Amino acid sequence: MNDDKLEWIFASGDNQQLADRYYRWATQYDADHDGWEWIGPAKAVEQLCALGTMSTVLDVGCGTGRVGAELAATGWDGTLVGVDLSAGTLAVAAEAAYYERLVQASLTEIPLEDGSVDAVIATGVFTHGAGIVPPWQGHRGRSPAVGRDLAGVLTGARGGSEGAGRF
Repeated sequence: MNDDKLEWIFASGDNQQLADRYYRWATQYDADHDGWEWIGPAKAVEQLCALGTMSTVLDVGCGTGRVGAELAATGWDGTLVGVDLSAGTLAVAAEAAYYERLVQASLTEIPLEDGSVDAVIATGVFTHGAGIVPPWQGHRGRSPAVGRDLAGVLTGARGGSEGAGRF
């Protein structure tokens, strides 16, 4: 993976700078990831599907929609909701049309009603530090944004699986 591009993203000083950098990268993002042979979305979708049937999935940090493409390739026909900080990446995701709803928001302030999704998936979003608690998970086993027990999959920016299962 091109560590220079990642370091540029990681060096963002705040959410606005991060959103601006992803906006600037949005049209080249998928091509760069293809060149790096990044398998995070494919692995995450594989793990999510192994958890069982889910009708509504929230893609946290959906970016350009790579998870949507992977889910569609499996034949999954549920409702996919994407949330991302960057308007640029959301515009690319909208063109692909895998998402029923796309929302521009911070991952710590996801504007969804309680109980509105069955699962959460995130790939390449949680990249700093160890032992990070996903921001939508207020305490063990419950999610304020989702409002019930949920299934989820996390993968890191460098492609490794951070966890899968019922939270």
